[in-house]
Amino acid sequence: MMNLWKGFVWIRICGGEQERFLNLCRAKGIILEKLFFTQGELWATVSTKDFFRLSHVRRKAKVHIHILKKQGMPFFFLRLKKRKAFFLGILLCISILIFFSGHIWNIHIEGNVKNSSGQILDFLAKQNVYHGMSIRQVDCSFLAGQIRKEFTNMIWVAVRREGTQLLISVKEGISKEEPEKEQIPYSLASGLDGEIVRMITRAGTPLVKTGDICEKGQLLVQGQVELVNDSQEITGYDYVCADADIFVRHEISYYDQFSMKNKQAVYTGERKKGFFIKAGPFFWMWGTSQKQDSSRFTEEQKICLTENFVLPISYGFAIDEKYRIQTRILTDKEARKKAVLHIQQFEKKLLKKDIEVMENKVKIKTDQENCTASGNLVVIEKTGIRVPVEKRGSNILK
Repeated sequence: MMNLWKGFVWIRICGGEQERFLNLCRAKGIILEKLFFTQGELWATVSTKDFFRLSHVRRKAKVHIHILKKQGMPFFFLRLKKRKAFFLGILLCISILIFFSGHIWNIHIEGNVKNSSGQILDFLAKQNVYHGMSIRQVDCSFLAGQIRKEFTNMIWVAVRREGTQLLISVKEGISKEEPEKEQIPYSLASGLDGEIVRMITRAGTPLVKTGDICEKGQLLVQGQVELVNDSQEITGYDYVCADADIFVRHEISYYDQFSMKNKQAVYTGERKKGFFIKAGPFFWMWGTSQKQDSSRFTEEQKICLTENFVLPISYGFAIDEKYRIQTRILTDKEARKKAVLHIQQFEKKLLKKDIEVMENKVKIKTDQENCTASGNLVVIEKTGIRVPVEKRGSNILK
């Protein structure tokens, strides 16, 4: 490695007194390495420093020295002396690496379940913490305190920096809810027409029971509790915020219609593969260009110098697969299957809203042009609209 750094040359020694030449080199302290003898000639390597000391020894031993090869860093830079762009490229590369190593290019959040990463990143942006910011601007302890203050259900937050990554580890627990302010008493009214199938009252006076038929706007739980004495006489009223789980069975209408002509993409098997480079907001693609009649599948890989040194540069491959739109008439079986699938998707949306589907009364009809699904769905839905309490009497014992 030292020879490569300082530089060395391969030389060939022929003619004259070669044995005397070696003895003189030994006496002068000139080191010859990788020395071997072939066809009456000596071959060896010598450092650039010792090479310039061989002139006196060469004259005494009357030998001829031929330079075969020059190797090492001094000769490398000497050959590239006229290529100024090469050195500028090295300086530019070093400058870019220094710039990249001084900024945050990846914010990693782990341990969050209730609070999405998008919400946390939006909050960090308000705190001027974003991808590409300078490392010097990151105050980990202050940032951890701000996150705990904003997201009250986080019982533990740790922020640390590793390389060009900002790692945020959180642990969520029970929300620290602020004590509720005094609320105005209210009752619960029905927001639906139907039959009450389940009812659990926690606060207030129920006015209906399971099995009763209710109408929209009808009062179900009154936010008023009677106060009685030992003789069971009403002495006053206490007004509360009504609280109850009331479930009503009712019907909702369903209608869906789609054409029997089905358009679908049929892939031709023709593919084009391209290579792309992405640097921040810039994007370069070679080998393919996406058209309207093709689908693109991409595979992207970020460039990391080390495990935690992530650069804002990525590369990958893109495959454009050509297709054509084919129109065909659905059979009666296929149309009904598609209609059932639409109904199931609609029921899933209802379940996400905590609406339970009990019975399906939808009928499916097909003709040459369209497939129509219409009817009703019997569902169980939670109801309870807050309405102000009409006070009467006094809530103070007489």
